[in-house]
Amino acid sequence: MQFVHGWKQIGEAFGLNGKHARQWYAEGAPILLLGEKPVTELGGLWKWLLQRHKDDKRLASAASLMQS
Repeated sequence: MQFVHGWKQIGEAFGLNGKHARQWYAEGAPILLLGEKPVTELGGLWKWLLQRHKDDKRLASAASLMQS
């Protein structure tokens, strides 16, 4: 298990910035706040991001079918 602390570090672990990590947190990502400092386990966050991506693709596909 690899834990990462801080918005900036969490975002950078995925090649992004801290704003993305804050957005993921707002959307329910497995990021915990210890006081004011965010912490996540990278494997769990990666799984969450993959599932979110799959869900987004399903929604896009369903929307496309409804427009046809």
